[in-house]
Amino acid sequence: MGYQVIGATTFCRFLALLIASMLLLGGCATAKKEPMPAQTAAVPATPAPIDSDGDGVSDDHDKCPGTDAGIVVGPDGCELDDDGDGVPNGKDKCPNTRQGVKVDRNGCEIIVRLKGPLFEFDKSRLLPEAIAILDQAVSVLKEHDAKRIEIAGHTDSIGTDEYNQALGERRAIAVRDYLVKIGLKASRFVVKSYGESKPVATNETKEGRAQNRRVELIDLTQ
Repeated sequence: MGYQVIGATTFCRFLALLIASMLLLGGCATAKKEPMPAQTAAVPATPAPIDSDGDGVSDDHDKCPGTDAGIVVGPDGCELDDDGDGVPNGKDKCPNTRQGVKVDRNGCEIIVRLKGPLFEFDKSRLLPEAIAILDQAVSVLKEHDAKRIEIAGHTDSIGTDEYNQALGERRAIAVRDYLVKIGLKASRFVVKSYGESKPVATNETKEGRAQNRRVELIDLTQ
């Protein structure tokens, strides 16, 4: 069997190809594998805070749940009370009340709360003791002589709502008539009855019912 003689040029090309192949294989053998990127665990989304009444304050921070739609509230979820009298703005019929004064549920200043036995049970006639109490209130009313005053009549809870509403009005009229009799102007006074709706004491005892049979003089001038 004979051998084929190749030329020098062909041999050189063959040798170069062989060397290149060896380098390529050697590089593949020693190449380091790149590490796979670590997979990050999915973070669950934080649930949105619940705001049941839609006032902009989440339920877990809302101290006044159930606020009506459209009411402006503070950070605690309660309606604002700009004059600090304890009556929120939306219910305050006398805004800008002076600091420290007593107010009724409408936010209006109570000039005088006539305390003591003013009336007998189921009666609108002033007791003798009531006359002395009213005489003491006159000096206060004279200090507020430019103010319009609501004379608010109240009753205990015995009897129907309708009857007590009428009784409260008769009691307020009795107080007005006496104040006018001793020289105060009738035009200053507005008579209003609240019946049994605003007790200041329990109606379960005789003493509590006596306190609820009362009249309050409330400042209407704002």
